[in-house]
Amino acid sequence: MSRSNPRHHRSPGHSEPPLPIPSYAPPPYNPPRAQYYTSAETAQKFNRLNHVTFLSARIDHPQDAVLEYPETTADTSKLAHIFKIDPNAFRNPTHNIQYSFQVTGGSENLKCQLLQVQDNDGFPVPAVCYKMRGDCCGVKLCNFSSNTHSFPSHTFVDLESTQSQPSPPLPFSAKREVFEKTLALFCSVKVDGCHADAEGTPSNTITNDITPGEESELVNIDLLESTLVERLARGFDHGESSGITGRHLTPDYDDELDAEGEVQLVSVLGRRLESHTFAVPDLMKDRDISYSLIFMSSTYNIFKLFWREIPQSSMTLSLKLHDLEHWHRDDAGFLRPGRLTLKVDCNSLIETFIPYDLHTYPYVVLVTSRPHTHPPPRRSKTPPVHTDIVRTLLIEQDWRLADATPRRLSLNKAFISRLKSLLNWELLSEPVLSDLHPSLGNQQKVNYIIKRTKELRFTAGTDWAGARLLHSDHAQRLSPEDQYLRFADELKISSGESFRFAICMFPAQSRLLSRARWITCDTSYKRVKLYKEFGLEGWDERTHRSISYCRVFMTSESAEAHRLLFHQISRIVTQDTGTPLQFAYIHGQGIEVITADEGKGQALGLGLFLQDICRDNMTFDTPEPTRRLSELLPYDHLARILRLCIVHFQRNIHKIEGKLQPDTIAAMYSLASSQPLRDIDGTLDLIRRGGRVAQNWLYDKEVSAPFALPALYQPLSRIPLERWLAARSTTNGIEQTHHNYNIDGINLTLLGGIMHGYQYDARAISGQDLSLSTLILPTYNPSNHLSRAQTALRRQARTSQKRSASQQQNPEDPTLRSPARKRVAK
Repeated sequence: MSRSNPRHHRSPGHSEPPLPIPSYAPPPYNPPRAQYYTSAETAQKFNRLNHVTFLSARIDHPQDAVLEYPETTADTSKLAHIFKIDPNAFRNPTHNIQYSFQVTGGSENLKCQLLQVQDNDGFPVPAVCYKMRGDCCGVKLCNFSSNTHSFPSHTFVDLESTQSQPSPPLPFSAKREVFEKTLALFCSVKVDGCHADAEGTPSNTITNDITPGEESELVNIDLLESTLVERLARGFDHGESSGITGRHLTPDYDDELDAEGEVQLVSVLGRRLESHTFAVPDLMKDRDISYSLIFMSSTYNIFKLFWREIPQSSMTLSLKLHDLEHWHRDDAGFLRPGRLTLKVDCNSLIETFIPYDLHTYPYVVLVTSRPHTHPPPRRSKTPPVHTDIVRTLLIEQDWRLADATPRRLSLNKAFISRLKSLLNWELLSEPVLSDLHPSLGNQQKVNYIIKRTKELRFTAGTDWAGARLLHSDHAQRLSPEDQYLRFADELKISSGESFRFAICMFPAQSRLLSRARWITCDTSYKRVKLYKEFGLEGWDERTHRSISYCRVFMTSESAEAHRLLFHQISRIVTQDTGTPLQFAYIHGQGIEVITADEGKGQALGLGLFLQDICRDNMTFDTPEPTRRLSELLPYDHLARILRLCIVHFQRNIHKIEGKLQPDTIAAMYSLASSQPLRDIDGTLDLIRRGGRVAQNWLYDKEVSAPFALPALYQPLSRIPLERWLAARSTTNGIEQTHHNYNIDGINLTLLGGIMHGYQYDARAISGQDLSLSTLILPTYNPSNHLSRAQTALRRQARTSQKRSASQQQNPEDPTLRSPARKRVAK
């Protein structure tokens, strides 16, 4: 076999399917200690690896053993680790090792005498292997380190003792905590500069006018620090070394400094910084002002205190800023981040012998030599078998993988149940991924595994391209009755704007929509990231169920987008039923009333759609017999079919009650009526006289959304009174449907949102079919007009009783009064 065979060099990468996993996750493996060859075994050359290498000891490991810290020798002698492997699921044992090894060479076609089988004549035949050699990379130290550290060497690691012992904590004090926070802020500004310069000045500079007539100039924070360091180099008294240049300060130097005008210089620089306050005024609130305003103070002792507390080169401060672990004061007195650039070499080496014919020789030999001259590394590397277990569990999630996160996995009962089975878990508490391997306690690592598994499972991604691929796949693979994602395309509207929308509905939902008379529609914004979810819903009196007719994920709420959307829904209904959407005032049958909120684009788009389908209809309009349907404008059509949700209407008034008089509020509420008011014009005039807020509110109803008043006040509408009263007055049904959707998850990917909707609507259709075929209803309580009226009245009574009881117990509690009542009480 060729050396280029990837199976001899590595385990499967994240771009390849995971290998088969064992029935149970490998437990933490503490290997036995090395067994040294006896003198008799050595004399018979049982310890011969090949014609040039002889071993001093060996360890045999069972199949599926995950050895993370292979034992090595204390000298140049050789120790062999022999692993039994599964040839059908080969994972290179060297990838389980926590040490970092650099491959330095390899050889082909080497015979390994430790691995032998007998031929037909009974003679031993050694395995022909590929050899790979690697040297331990050692450790890296901070560039501020003296590079004279000597670490104890080791040859064996007990897995139970590899948990990193935390370094002794520094003595805690409030002063140190405040200093660390302040220093962290300074270091952050030193790295990133000022982020909030509204004038467009470069982020690493700060400007401010100093005095009238004085020229404004740019101040670089590094230059400012250099100025301070230069002065601090001579800013310490006799007996107190600065640690910078070795110069000293006389006891009366502060006075001399003031006389020389150096304090004034620093004060000028401080005034230039003062207006910006490093663009982080909120962060300054819990920092020490004496430190935070160091560049703005004229008290020189603050400089000494601040600079003396910044750690020397031999000290560290635990500040985690991006990839910068520690900050130090260099020999010149400047703050600098530590870098892992100093390398401490390790002479330990490893050699791996992998047979070409793994089925005949199902073993791998790993040879170690020389001790490690550094502490054992943390268990931060995830062995391939544990990675494959996680990837297999993720792939088993199927489409739910599209929205997988570490938190959602921890709440996924199917995932946790599978993990418990693999771990043979018996504790009351549920397992987490770190119980599989400690390295999986790092959520960024888990996120990386999830991301790469998604790339393997969803080749087109989980957003728009993935939805388009899903649409094509469903069209080819599913029967017409099971197809759900019916349309997914990107269209351009007259303004040149392009928008995307994906329509999801089963053919069974199309048939229900074609029979519907009163429907509600609404848009949700939480379900899918970057997409709005538009839905149509109605009530099925046969099964006493709320039925979702369709859901649409779209990127635009414009009127033109909704016009195209309604046209496409009508085409799908035509495809499924043979008849397009019908409306009672146009066709004499079909949808009578649509209840919606005050979405302007949604309403106008519906009106434009109705105008399009009546363009060639020369029938005279029933409410206005002198006009033909083809002559009606979009808002004329809306007056014949649209009704606004009372709950949304009242909620919007409630938001502004505190700014209005009670009579104005009452006039607003009275507009939502099915009966004529005594003086509608007087009511509108009363609202107009209610102030700027009331005027704006009425302007929105009369001008910005001219469909609103006819959709609230039936005498202005063209909908017959019987249909008005029969239709729904709220969109509570579609709101409840959105709530039920959101229980499955919010901020989903587009692919995940579509598939969650698929499952939800499939369950709803199945339940409806069950009710019709077996007469088994969803609940024992009948959901008819009587029960709904009783429930509504009882709910109102309970609410009123609770409010009255609370007001009697706390008559002066202002929280129990509406904003308008609070205003009147004042």
